[in-house]
Amino acid sequence: MSYSVIAAVYKDQAVLQSTLLRSPALKSAQQVIVKEGFATVAHAYEAAARECEAEIMVFAHPDAYLPEAWRLSFERSLAWLDKHDPHWGVIGLFGATREGQGRGFIYSTGLERFVGTPFAVPAEVRVLDEFVFAMRRNSGLSFDTAIPNAQFQLGTTDLCLQAERQARRCYAIPCFALHNSNAWKYMPFSFWKTYLYIRKKWRTSLPLNTTYTTVTSNCLPMIKGTVRGWLSGHHRHISRVQDPVVLYEDLRANMVDAF
Repeated sequence: MSYSVIAAVYKDQAVLQSTLLRSPALKSAQQVIVKEGFATVAHAYEAAARECEAEIMVFAHPDAYLPEAWRLSFERSLAWLDKHDPHWGVIGLFGATREGQGRGFIYSTGLERFVGTPFAVPAEVRVLDEFVFAMRRNSGLSFDTAIPNAQFQLGTTDLCLQAERQARRCYAIPCFALHNSNAWKYMPFSFWKTYLYIRKKWRTSLPLNTTYTTVTSNCLPMIKGTVRGWLSGHHRHISRVQDPVVLYEDLRANMVDAF
């Protein structure tokens, strides 16, 4: 099944060049669409989706590295879904169940560790992380360009809840990738606008466990996490590696059975 890879560049052209565009899995994509100069990532994705020719659209952050093995794993996951749930809504590499349990297996440079555990077939989740996700071109799901955040935080959560409203399931799929991200002790204060927007839009769907916070009517989990992080010092430090290819090969050499 053909797929296109879509990325939006938001002040991270260097990261795009060093990480995503070096991904071997992009060689098998029908298209690689990179959008620049848009006010928000949501607007960029919306424009790219109109240009997409493949049936499956894969949206990836510039700091995602998709190794050669990713393509075969992705195709196997699509084949499994075609057999077991052909009307799936959104798929991604890491997600959270309704109860808040993580599903997926990736490596995060921000956390400096593997996240999740290896698994064999797609696992149902309620919401997915934004760093790599996919959906069908004719899914009927739409990017909410009113989300008050330029970098699309909680944007995939919004898409998953749209799918849930249509009685379609979302899945974390077993496609290992490297997230060449920076480390965050707590979400920046600008994230509060997005949090409150999602809280209001999906108030009948709360509580909402996401991959990095819990959205509730009283905002208590978010308040506690922000205060703890703020008291501990700087909210972010640079943890991206200059050469994700070398890091991936080192990880693979030491974790053969996991890949």
